[in-house]
Formats: sequence, structure tokens, C-alpha cells
Amino acid sequence: MSNNSRITGFNHVLVVTKDMNSSVEFFVNVLGLGVKGTTRRTMNEYPAGAEQRDKVDVERLYFLQAPDGAMLVLAEAPRVHTPGVEPCLPAYWPTHDDLTRGPGKVDHIAFNVETRADLVDFQNRLRAAGHQVSEINERMGDPKFVKSIYFHSPDGLPMEICTWDWTDPAWEAASMANYMRDPDPVPALQASHQIRADDTKYR
Repeated sequence: MSNNSRITGFNHVLVVTKDMNSSVEFFVNVLGLGVKGTTRRTMNEYPAGAEQRDKVDVERLYFLQAPDGAMLVLAEAPRVHTPGVEPCLPAYWPTHDDLTRGPGKVDHIAFNVETRADLVDFQNRLRAAGHQVSEINERMGDPKFVKSIYFHSPDGLPMEICTWDWTDPAWEAASMANYMRDPDPVPALQASHQIRADDTKYR
């Protein structure tokens, strides 16, 4: 088993939002993140064997990107309630009037690796250490996307390691237009002028 593979940084953090429009307004139009892709109801596509209880009703998934390539994924789930999140060091944050509003949830964090071979290496490493880990989700459909493995930390935090695997020649056929798949994007995204309808390369 190789130990040469390494985590290169964060690939993405998935955040649950109750209102995609207000989240896009905040993260894109106020904080300045870029828009890398949009889609509707992607979470209705489940791995083989998924049970009904695993099927969360997500309206939209929007992929936002920082200049260093790290992503923030927004999952709009207006009917999913989770407790409000209060910082563990509250003295540093302004008081919020409603900490129980929900969802207010970071769903999982995803580390980045360079290639599919690195995924295999980490999959073997995790299993050798006694952790349960998924098979590699190849995401072979159109459009092409990251390859991933899924597991939990010892404290039960859902985690992912994934790769864009840019060495895969299939990326040559990936165009930006294929990744803007929400046919009715929220108003804040339309106002951002970041919807690209041209056929430029995705990378």
C-alpha cells in the first residue's frame, strides 16, 4: 500500500440552505465567490441500494468557487429542519436574533487529492486502519464531475475525499454550458451576470 498520496487542500464544503436566492446574494453578490455550476434536484439520483429515508428533498445544488479553486456547495432544502448553529466561541460573533431558524448546517467537508489513484490509496489506507469507506463514486454521466469516496471521522463527522482528476482525457469534451443546468436560476444569480451560456471549456 502506497503512502505517497496526500491531501492537497479542501475540495468543498457542502452547506444546507433554506433559501437559495438569499444565499447566492450573500456568497456571490456580497462576498464575491464565482459560480461554477447549477443544477436542480440532483439529490434525487442515489447510489444503488439507497433507502427511502436517505432521499432528502433538495430543490437545487449550486457550486460556488473561491479564487484558489476551493468550492462551497449550496444545497437548498427548505423542508429539512436542523437546529441553528451557534459558534463554540460566541464572543467573536455578533449576536444573532434567531439561532433556531435552521437549516444552518454544514453537511460535510471534502478534502482534495490530485488523481483517482490517490483515491484508491486513501480508500486502502482508511480500510487498513479499520474505517468503513465507500466504493469510488465515478460519476460517469454527463456532465463529468469529481470522483469521490465517503467515510466518517471517529466523531461521526461525514467526510469525503474527492478528485477532479484533470488528467482524465474526458475533460477535453466538458464545456461550461453543460454545467449551468438550473433552467430557472434564482434572481440573485441572474443579477450576478455569472451565468455563462457560451461553450468555453469547463476548466
